[in-house]
Amino acid sequence: MDEQLIIDINNYLQKLTEDVVKPMYGVREKSSIHLISKSLDQEVFWVALYPTIFDKAAYLWYTIFNYHCFYNGKERTALVTA
Repeated sequence: MDEQLIIDINNYLQKLTEDVVKPMYGVREKSSIHLISKSLDQEVFWVALYPTIFDKAAYLWYTIFNYHCFYNGKERTALVTA
């Protein structure tokens, strides 16, 4: 999953819920999104850290939720991305 797809998911969810929540949205830390997207394929001693789709989904949910990459909607983005 590339970083632009994560940003697009966040923008879509913000526009979808714009009437209910604050209209402030956008990327807060683009370097964190880049780190998240590149870390999915990380290996240690030729063994993948996140070998299954469930491991990757859990990693995406946890890191997007905790890294505060977006001004608003990090919870929704983490859930939909995972």
